[in-house]
Amino acid sequence: MIDRFSKIEYNTYIDAIIASDIAGRVHILDKNLNLVKSSKTSTYRKKITGFTFDENYIFTRNSLGAIGKWDIKTLLPLDYHDDYTLKRNEWVQEDEEASLSNARGIGLYNGKVYATNGYGHFIKIDATTFDCEEIHPAFSPNSFVDCINVENPELHVISETCGMLHLGNLETNAFPITVQVDNGSVHIVRYDKKNNRFIATQDYGMHDGAKKRSACGLVTINTKGEVQATNHFTTDDVEFIQFTSDYQYVYAGGFDGHIYVFENNVALKLVKVIGPFNDQITYMTILDNDDLIVLLQSGELLKVDKHGNTVVEYNFPYSCVWAFEPVPGKKNNDLFIPTGTGIKVVKVIDQAFNSVGLDVIQDYRYNFGMIFKVKPLSDYSFVALTRQKTLFKVDHTGEILWTKYLSALPKNLAVNEKSGKSLVGLDNGVILEVSLEDGTFIRERCYESPVYAVAYHKNNILAANKNGHLNVLDENTFEEKHIIDLGSYPKNIKITNSGIFVSGGSFGFVELDPESYAIKKQFVGLVNTKEDGIKIGNNVYVGSFGRQLGCYKYDNTDMIGVDEAFIDFPLAIHAIEVTDGYDILLAGGNGGFIYMYRLVDGTPVKVREKYI
Repeated sequence: MIDRFSKIEYNTYIDAIIASDIAGRVHILDKNLNLVKSSKTSTYRKKITGFTFDENYIFTRNSLGAIGKWDIKTLLPLDYHDDYTLKRNEWVQEDEEASLSNARGIGLYNGKVYATNGYGHFIKIDATTFDCEEIHPAFSPNSFVDCINVENPELHVISETCGMLHLGNLETNAFPITVQVDNGSVHIVRYDKKNNRFIATQDYGMHDGAKKRSACGLVTINTKGEVQATNHFTTDDVEFIQFTSDYQYVYAGGFDGHIYVFENNVALKLVKVIGPFNDQITYMTILDNDDLIVLLQSGELLKVDKHGNTVVEYNFPYSCVWAFEPVPGKKNNDLFIPTGTGIKVVKVIDQAFNSVGLDVIQDYRYNFGMIFKVKPLSDYSFVALTRQKTLFKVDHTGEILWTKYLSALPKNLAVNEKSGKSLVGLDNGVILEVSLEDGTFIRERCYESPVYAVAYHKNNILAANKNGHLNVLDENTFEEKHIIDLGSYPKNIKITNSGIFVSGGSFGFVELDPESYAIKKQFVGLVNTKEDGIKIGNNVYVGSFGRQLGCYKYDNTDMIGVDEAFIDFPLAIHAIEVTDGYDILLAGGNGGFIYMYRLVDGTPVKVREKYI
């Protein structure tokens, strides 16, 4: 069984595709996506976030900053620099450990490997001896190198997770030109030989003044470091840039699940859109005949021709735990789980000997595309969302009652069973309300930024935008009452008996005041997006896209522990109070895992690991 691929790249030296995975291994596939060879495991089993290569070796960086060297023919691991010790001791605090990061920054130039370590420092390693020769300070505070581009031998470019570009020379470590092109990570920079310029991706975009629009795309920069143009075509992260062999076309795309094709003129001209694909695109590489190899967040891998036709699919068994959704009004520990391929209804069982059981009661499968959101109703009927722009309702037997095609990619879902309404947040900035009875349109409201999270609370509607605005609407009039600035993008709004909580970007996991909706408590310290969280007793537990589970004291918001032993990123967190014994905590995520914990004096102790 192959773990989910984390990155792919076509290698002209061996005329094959190199792939890394989330468990620290590397692989070779032929151009028809047949697996040719896989490496052994080492003790460095964190996700490989980036790699580079020459005709003899593959050089990798993992999510903690460990740097590895592999034989390109045998895929045998040859050498590793440890993430903890590869540092300048005087630049780190005592007992400071390397930080988790999805930064991809590793490059190769003139026999030297350049990379960012686990502390953000910039390192130089001899490719032959693999000895570390130099360590330089981070380019920017609290930032990692995300891309190292050496396609122009006269001018090298470094991009960072803080949105900065640095133009200069790797060998002298002189980068006199600095320019900001994004408010988030610049994942990729490419040199455009046809037009003698660089093209960079955007993750967040540069917000448009007070309105804080969320527009992302490509930025073209000349060799003086001057921004020539910004080409907006999406509201989501842009993850890759590729050129056709003649540099006449540029391919770009990412988390909105589409590939955008541009004519590579002085002004980039959008000529085609390929997709949507089943999930977010995390990377795309291009073969020598201009066929496309597309990697999805789900682990699916496809070969697509330049017209967008799928030629080959790599057989990857996708499964995910997108959420744990309890049945409203019930205390029977039944949970609905959207798995991407369907919806499972499970019962969590408090078992003897400290264990936890989980029985699948129902397993629903539908042909609407990837199902990632579900909201059960008290009679065990439910409404669900797919990435293929479909909202649908199903009765308690699994029979489809109605379907509704949406105008844009949906982001989140809420229901008000009492009033018979459902609310959907869309990527085009629309919040759409429909009838639970038959799916008919009720009303909508438009914003200039994607609506990432929605909820009904009392007589209000909460709608949170990518730009960090939490809009409070009167449920009766649909008019805006006021706006709370969260400070970053949201991911989910969770309303429980314990309170109102929002998870998301740099603000972390926050509790809102139930009357004013102002931030009441804030829990921070985890890396990347905070996907979900829960309060139980006097503790709070938060899962992050950085493959972490953070544990906090509720009263003073102090972090009391962090678990980083996840095979993939957790998306769903749920807790169950137990009348006699230790309470139960569940963490589920990409790959279909459910980690089951007992909470012993607030500390999660894993008792079982199940896959669905």
